[in-house]
Amino acid sequence: MLQTIIFLLLMYDVVTSIPPDCDGYPEGESWEPQPCELCSCERGHKTCVVPDCAVPCANPIPGEGACCPTCPDVTQCKNVKKCRPRSFWNKDKCKCECYPVECLPGYKFNTKKCRCQCKKKRCPPGFKFDRKCCDCKCRRFLECEPGQYFCQDTCRCENKYYD
Repeated sequence: MLQTIIFLLLMYDVVTSIPPDCDGYPEGESWEPQPCELCSCERGHKTCVVPDCAVPCANPIPGEGACCPTCPDVTQCKNVKKCRPRSFWNKDKCKCECYPVECLPGYKFNTKKCRCQCKKKRCPPGFKFDRKCCDCKCRRFLECEPGQYFCQDTCRCENKYYD
């Protein structure tokens, strides 16, 4: 029995002893001597590893608080915004962009509102440009004489024709 106790004490001493090659750390212990380096004591010897940072870009930059560098061309957006209708979030440019649209003749694309708007055109005297209908409209409506009606095409009172 005494022999077993002595053997166990010797084993305990071996297990808890600090190997000379392990920088003061016991067998089986791991530590980080510098950022991004992990060392451990295995079989009385210090073994250290650093991460393999395979970065898929030409000009990687050191990452703040990260072991591996990052690619500057891969954008990290700080704020993701909710885009207005007819637009989408472009994560590469960190901004909302309009869906591509082809406008009808006489219209142009407004990139701020993401929609087609009519191009302003010159109107003849007595007419004004109306953006809602994208056409020239009468500046004012006239009250016509009895037997006449107001013609929006000419902005004049015209005689009524009866069949």
